[in-house]
Amino acid sequence: MRALAGFVLSVAVAAGALAPASAAPPLVTEMRLSEILGREVSSAHGRPIGPIRDLLIERASGRVQFVVVGEAEIHPVEALASAGGDAVTLEPSGEGAAGGTAAPAVARADLVRASELLAQPRVRDLLVDPLERTVRFMVLEDGVIAPLPPAATLRR
Repeated sequence: MRALAGFVLSVAVAAGALAPASAAPPLVTEMRLSEILGREVSSAHGRPIGPIRDLLIERASGRVQFVVVGEAEIHPVEALASAGGDAVTLEPSGEGAAGGTAAPAVARADLVRASELLAQPRVRDLLVDPLERTVRFMVLEDGVIAPLPPAATLRR
């Protein structure tokens, strides 16, 4: 199964063109969250499900656990697969009877929405590592790339 890593890697990202901060610069394989949000997702049978609206990230590790698709469907990130180019499909195992999982297996208090991170002061975008499915860097308003702050400092 080709997970989000395959989908994300199908898009070339010029992360090297961003001005790095004192932290180690991100890998070229990282892409901006703004390049992921809004991508249309369809079922393996071609039924439109909706755009990617948000990512649910584990606070402690920065690991992307779930993706919010359409109005409010929550699916494990592993259920997404590349269909070539910008097309994204939801694998059959990721399609529940109601179209998504009602509650993630990880405690909700341990998750933060990517949109909440974007609401932090000075944050303009996030960098997602598709190989590890993590968010470790943020792009600040002045274009500087900075490490994501420790989980304890993130607003709930």
